Amino acid sequence: MPRIQVEIKARSLFQSPKIVSAALLIALSSVAAASEAQIGRCHQDVCSWRKQLSRELIGSSTGGALFRVTYLGGSGPDGGRRTAITWNRKPHDVFVFCSKKLPAVMLNDGGSLQVDALELSPSGSVPPVQYSAASVYLAVCHNTPGDDPQVAAKRFKYNLSAPELDALTPRLKAPEDVLKIL
Repeated sequence: MPRIQVEIKARSLFQSPKIVSAALLIALSSVAAASEAQIGRCHQDVCSWRKQLSRELIGSSTGGALFRVTYLGGSGPDGGRRTAITWNRKPHDVFVFCSKKLPAVMLNDGGSLQVDALELSPSGSVPPVQYSAASVYLAVCHNTPGDDPQVAAKRFKYNLSAPELDALTPRLKAPEDVLKIL
C-alpha cells in the first residue's frame, strides 16, 4: 500500500510524469534491491557496505517524502569482492527525506538525531564525510546509488546551499519533524 502513496505524493512534489514514474519504479524495485550489496564510502582500502532489508514510507508533505530504510551494514575491501565483506550482527534504521528543499539522511545515534542535510548542487561538492549519506539518499530517492552527487544534482535539478540547509536542520529533534517544517 505505501507504494501507491509514493506515486501520489511524488506527483504533488515534483509535478513531472517522469519523476512520478521513477518514484513508482523505485518503490517497486525496493524488494529486488534488498538482497544486493551496495558499496558506501571507501577509505584506505576498506569500504563500508550495506544491504537494504526493508523500506517503508513513514509520511509525506508538500516538501518531501520520509522513508525508514533498514540496512545491514558491513565493511570489506574495495574492488567488488563481496565475499570478503564482514557483515554487522544487527541491522540499523536510516531515515531518508526525499526533498528538493531539504534532502537529508537521518539516524538516531544514542538518543540524539544525526542529520546529514545534503548540499546537492551542480556547482558544489558533497564533503567526503557525507559520501555514504549521499549514496544512500540517491539510492532511496532516485535509484542511483553509485552516481556522483554533483552529476546527480544537475540531472535531478537540485541547487541547494549550506545556509538554506543550516536554517532548517536545528529544528529537527525526530525524523518525523521534517514533515512538520516543510
